[in-house]
Amino acid sequence: MEKVDYAGLGRRIRYFRKRRGLTQEELANLVELTQKHISNIECAHSIPTLQTFVKISNCLQVPPDLLLGDSLAFSYPGRAEEVASLIRSCSRRQLAEVEQYIFYILQK
Repeated sequence: MEKVDYAGLGRRIRYFRKRRGLTQEELANLVELTQKHISNIECAHSIPTLQTFVKISNCLQVPPDLLLGDSLAFSYPGRAEEVASLIRSCSRRQLAEVEQYIFYILQK
């Protein structure tokens, strides 16, 4: 059984929360939690429920698999071509953001 990297999950939640310009308090209000609970998730002191994880993913507008990072041990067939197709359809601004996300992921 694969283990979830909760510290990595927390770091990615913090990173994307800040990229969206949200404070812990603002994200907490959006997902109906306390600021302390968001802090605990980001520091890996608390494990989010699946419902909380989905709410956070939706509020941050980040796909769940991106938040999970290396915790997923499989990839979808044809995923690279699907991603390449999405990248080709990006505006310049979106492409710059995609590039930043890729650099972030590669820094781990």
